[in-house]
Amino acid sequence: MPIEGVRTFANAWSRALAGTCYVPMSTAAAEEYLCGLAGGLADALLSEDFRPTAGYDVGTALVTTHFSSPEALGCTIEVFEERFLEDLGLQRPDARVRMARLLGSLASGYARALRGRTLDQQESIRRAALVGRDHAEQALRASESRYRHLALHDTLTGLGNRRMITSRLAAIFDNPDTRIGVCLFDLDGFKVINDSLGHHLGDQLLVAVAERLRRWADADNRVAARHGGDEFVLLIEGSTGVSQVIEIARGALADVTAPINIDGQELVPSASVGIV
Repeated sequence: MPIEGVRTFANAWSRALAGTCYVPMSTAAAEEYLCGLAGGLADALLSEDFRPTAGYDVGTALVTTHFSSPEALGCTIEVFEERFLEDLGLQRPDARVRMARLLGSLASGYARALRGRTLDQQESIRRAALVGRDHAEQALRASESRYRHLALHDTLTGLGNRRMITSRLAAIFDNPDTRIGVCLFDLDGFKVINDSLGHHLGDQLLVAVAERLRRWADADNRVAARHGGDEFVLLIEGSTGVSQVIEIARGALADVTAPINIDGQELVPSASVGIV
């Protein structure tokens, strides 16, 4: 294979392709790569056992390395037809016929590789769209769940709110055979604590009381909620009678009014409870 002729042609081929597409390699690296492809076609032209499939491989290689615009294919065929045989100095009678077959095979390999890459990109886009849709649906479900939670829970204490208690009571009243007990707790003098010690400490006190009531709502049939301000509710579904509700109310009240240490300051809350 005439090495010097191949390099001369590769330089012309590289200049012809410049600006037709973006290839992630330097100009020198691109020219060296094209020189290798041109050398393979030169070997095919000179081979006694001529096989045009060498052109197919070159067309595939061009697409693989991103020489994949229609302009790149047109410039490639044009520069091969105009210069390749001349730069190699080939005068054999069948050279132009072989060249034509190689270029036809090159165009075929180029088209097949480009179609395959397009299909792969479409499949990647389809999969990305499915993944994106799944993520969007998961985010929407999470958002809806979060909003439902916020709608039924107190933002400060994390307990259920008045709406939750109202909803639970409405559902219970739909079943006249269900016995229920309701304990309503009210912190005494909470406004004085807020005014004298500050709202931040008052909020911490409400959170601490909520945590103590939450322990009394661990059973499946009990719900603790903040009814509003300094009022809390303990709902007991399927209660066994007044004595059970009184026992629970007394125990929870004792827990709520036990001393609480907040930021190094000990508070002894006072509270009242009513039951129905």
